[in-house]
Amino acid sequence: MLHQAFVSQPAGGVNYLTLFKQAFERAAFTSIDAAVAYATVGGVLELDKSCSASNATAWKTMEKRWLVGIDYCRTEPLALKQLEALPNSKVRIHAGKQVVARKQCTPVLPFHPKVYLLHGPKAIGAICGSGNLSRNGLTKGHEVGNVMLTESPSTAAEKLINDACNALNQWYDATWAAASKVPSIFVDYEKAFEAVDHLKSPTPTDDDAGDTGTLGTEQHSRHALNPADLRRLRVCKHLWLEAGNVSKNRGPLRPGNQLMMTPMTRVYFGFPAQDLPPDTRIGEVSITYEDETRDDCSLVFSNNSMDKLTVPVPGSGGPPSYDNQTLLFTKKPDGGFVLSLGSAADKAAWKKASLAIEGYKKMSSGRQWGVL
Repeated sequence: MLHQAFVSQPAGGVNYLTLFKQAFERAAFTSIDAAVAYATVGGVLELDKSCSASNATAWKTMEKRWLVGIDYCRTEPLALKQLEALPNSKVRIHAGKQVVARKQCTPVLPFHPKVYLLHGPKAIGAICGSGNLSRNGLTKGHEVGNVMLTESPSTAAEKLINDACNALNQWYDATWAAASKVPSIFVDYEKAFEAVDHLKSPTPTDDDAGDTGTLGTEQHSRHALNPADLRRLRVCKHLWLEAGNVSKNRGPLRPGNQLMMTPMTRVYFGFPAQDLPPDTRIGEVSITYEDETRDDCSLVFSNNSMDKLTVPVPGSGGPPSYDNQTLLFTKKPDGGFVLSLGSAADKAAWKKASLAIEGYKKMSSGRQWGVL
């Protein structure tokens, strides 16, 4: 059996992830070896979700090796943790010790592959092309990708594909052997990623594309967010904000649990920047407060043109009240968020850290917020 196909994302309503679906439908695979220029949290979540939907059992049991680049600090540290947390998964960093020792992780030679090698008892295959391990690289951006695989090769064409994939395997094994294990460089890389110089002006990735007509226009409100703000929302681990007087959405005698935020703050929570009609549901957010997790916290673009986040109910999974509190959200490797409350001293420290990276903001109401 021989299968080869191309996708031209986003033409024809297909995306890069279609290649993985085709591979899993046509042959049995027991391992995957990936080499990618960089990885983002959104990209890992999309790939994991898609492969689980295609064949959950095979994906869970499959041996996984991830060879990731950290050039220019494009890979998010949390994405590395996500990859490590996948079942039967190992992660290494190409030239990690060398790159992390250089200013802003500038490589001597860039690491730029996008290839996924598939192995099975009788099958072998490769998925490669232009798509990065990012949300837009796998789902929306203009990309071209190819899958080629063969099972029990017998014809000349099938043997040719088999030999080509085996040659890629030899390259991969040698490159993997020379790569750095994540624990040996992670602390230094996280420091480089979270350094003031980087967070002030994060290196753009595919996931920083914004499907919005307001960015960079003269009509842009002074309270609205610009492209650099959106990049900081994507890469920063923490978001803090003053809740103010929360509306009584649960009734006049009960504390509310809907936070009004600057439009596009949704990017921090892993959603793309795009123009939406009022009252559009953006998605669900998983929020943990004091060890209790709610996976159904809704995020909506409200009819007042603000991003509205529903947080755990006060006194039932949440604090007694959100009114006039300062909230801190912290990203988790599983794509969720930890919520905590801060004191006046905490808020002062968070504001100082946000100011240092130009991540401090104030809403038209005067409520303060920032990222760090």
